[in-house]
Amino acid sequence: MTFFSLFNFIGTLLLLGLALGIESSQYVELWVRLNEGLTLGDVNLTPTSILNFGVIFGLGYFATTVIQRIVKSTVLPKTKMDKGSQNALVSGVGYIGYTLAVVIALSSIGFNLSSIAIVAGALSVGIGFGLQTIVSNFVSGIILLVERPIKEGDWIEASGFSGTVKKISVRSTQIETFDRAMVVVPNSELIAGSVLNWTHSNETGRVRVSVGVSYDTDPKRVERLLLKVGKSHEMTLKSPEPFVRFQQFGDSSLDFDLIIYVRDKNYMFQVRSELHYSIFELFKKEGIEIPFPQRDLNITGNSISNIKKRVSVKKDNTK
Repeated sequence: MTFFSLFNFIGTLLLLGLALGIESSQYVELWVRLNEGLTLGDVNLTPTSILNFGVIFGLGYFATTVIQRIVKSTVLPKTKMDKGSQNALVSGVGYIGYTLAVVIALSSIGFNLSSIAIVAGALSVGIGFGLQTIVSNFVSGIILLVERPIKEGDWIEASGFSGTVKKISVRSTQIETFDRAMVVVPNSELIAGSVLNWTHSNETGRVRVSVGVSYDTDPKRVERLLLKVGKSHEMTLKSPEPFVRFQQFGDSSLDFDLIIYVRDKNYMFQVRSELHYSIFELFKKEGIEIPFPQRDLNITGNSISNIKKRVSVKKDNTK
């Protein structure tokens, strides 16, 4: 359909030129010049050679796309590779296929590949200075796809953002935050900077809940109640078991930490919230006070007299 549209467009231009007074001999002369071609080094670019390049590259592109689909739908589902690794392998097949298609197409029209390598080497200096950031992101993307320090679906914290990795490309990585916003992070930042990957090795995680109680409360009783809450949650793992730490003697309270291990890190915030609700309800039922900071104010006799003087002065001013 595209070729027919192109031919129709060229035919329309030719007819429009004839209508505007362009003679057919001028078209013939233009066609002869085009057939003579454009000399570029040792290569003579003619319409035929350009067409050959387009056909060969198109066939290579089509073949690469077919191979990618076969690998993705037929070969990879039979392996134990995770989804992120499968996508990385499919992307690698694409890059190799497209590169080979370009090289073969250039060779078919007479380009000397050794000359291309020399030109590429000369241009690499300019690319290194002018496109340093792009090249750095590209190389970092390849490292991410090969080494797999992060993969699609991982919960990570990087560049000041926390969220789930949605897509890893050769230039950047897309992270979906918990606010459903999409952040595009350059790959060089993920390689050069520190990345916290919550789900790299496994899905289990640890949840810590801090709570303070009144100084009149028995610490051992608090420990028993906190363990009861921790063990009763459906996400809590039996091994390692939940435990309680008596952290410190605070200014207004005895401070404790309840630590539990959950099956899925993705529910850490939800589990922490549910534990807060459960602890509050249980402590209220058991009559355990959760204090808040208080300050004692001591007023001496001189302070009272000074306050009375200020009040009397203010009354006189109002009169």
